[in-house]
Amino acid sequence: FYMLIDLLLALHNVFSPVMAAIFAGNGCVVKCSENVVWSTQWYVSAIKECLRICGQDPELVQVSICAL
Repeated sequence: FYMLIDLLLALHNVFSPVMAAIFAGNGCVVKCSENVVWSTQWYVSAIKECLRICGQDPELVQVSICAL
């Protein structure tokens, strides 16, 4: 159950700013807390795959993990 909530929260918090940056012609660094690392990396890898399929550089999106 908690994994599902984690996935849904990461989708909202990752997808919107990444799409805004890409459409504006910029790269994006996604900063996430240590509590949502797995889901954030999963979503970012999906976004990178979409970029690769569209012929764009998948390295436009990076992840930075914040830990205590």
